[in-house]
Amino acid sequence: MAQGDVTATISRPTGKALLFDGINDNVDCGTSDSLNMASELSILGWFRTIDNIDERHLIRKDTQYAWMQKNTNKMQIYLNDGGWKGPFDSVLTYAINTWTHWALIVKRHSTTQVEITLYKNGVADPLGVQTCGNLAVSANHLFLGSNAAANYFNGKMDDIKIYNRALSADDVLSDYNKKSISPYGMVAYYSFNNTADTGHDDSGTGNNGTPAGAISTGGHDTTEDDIKTARVTAGDKWNFIPLANGQQVMMVHIEEA
Repeated sequence: MAQGDVTATISRPTGKALLFDGINDNVDCGTSDSLNMASELSILGWFRTIDNIDERHLIRKDTQYAWMQKNTNKMQIYLNDGGWKGPFDSVLTYAINTWTHWALIVKRHSTTQVEITLYKNGVADPLGVQTCGNLAVSANHLFLGSNAAANYFNGKMDDIKIYNRALSADDVLSDYNKKSISPYGMVAYYSFNNTADTGHDDSGTGNNGTPAGAISTGGHDTTEDDIKTARVTAGDKWNFIPLANGQQVMMVHIEEA
């Protein structure tokens, strides 16, 4: 083999995510009755924020609940049982340009109280027991990445799951570790892996979303900066590894000075 420059893309098998531009991108998930939470709520997903502009919305169903970022790099939650309750702010913070697994769990504590917990990468951030009755029935649309036509999210989202029950800490940790959890109570799952229908609901409940502007991009398990260039000489060890799809991967053993 003659010497020369070889550029190789090194990546792992990966899914897709959605990229939101922070200007006018969102996903409209509709108004199905199944998206109306009553007593409890769980939302899990991977998020990568590009800035810390105040009140950019991760997800919102107006007159039910809202989840937004703050310019303090904290997360902020509101609940609505006929009137807005909150704000409830996290202690843990988000990092810019870093994929992070977040989960919001709202667990019924009594008829007039809920226990709110945020999780960051499987670590609990208790927001306490708060006064809140059952969430108000809402005919408003569920949006990913905005408050309807305002407060647009700037960044990426992946594997968004919504449940009408409170998941356990073990469930959250399993999801963070990419292990399966029970689909019981799941009302929506947006993996964004279907590039022909990026808003497809994989939960089977039919709550398909309609993306406006948000585009498909590499998922949270994509290897960043994965393009490498190396100088290969006749003395280097190299060989081709055949793949099942008929393609080949060139493997080069390179020792750095």
